[in-house]
Amino acid sequence: MKKIINLLQNLFVKISKSLRQDYLLHFLFGTFIALPMVVYLPMYQVICFMFFIAAGKEIAWAYTFKIPPSIKDIIFTLLPLIPLYIVKYI
Repeated sequence: MKKIINLLQNLFVKISKSLRQDYLLHFLFGTFIALPMVVYLPMYQVICFMFFIAAGKEIAWAYTFKIPPSIKDIIFTLLPLIPLYIVKYI
């Protein structure tokens, strides 16, 4: 049992180190932005709005800070839509 606990702890540490805090912030703010839209708007509008918000933010940051836009940031911003729609339709 102790080996399983140590294995899970090591796995959690490796996963948390591999995910930057920036991705977690994108997930959190994507949830805050998407939650009211998921409740009141149709799915295709929410997906479009969220994509344009995430892509627009990345383009603005790329232009402002002269860094390439990150596709992972866009994905982590859109990722909260999956559990939100699962909860909505169950």
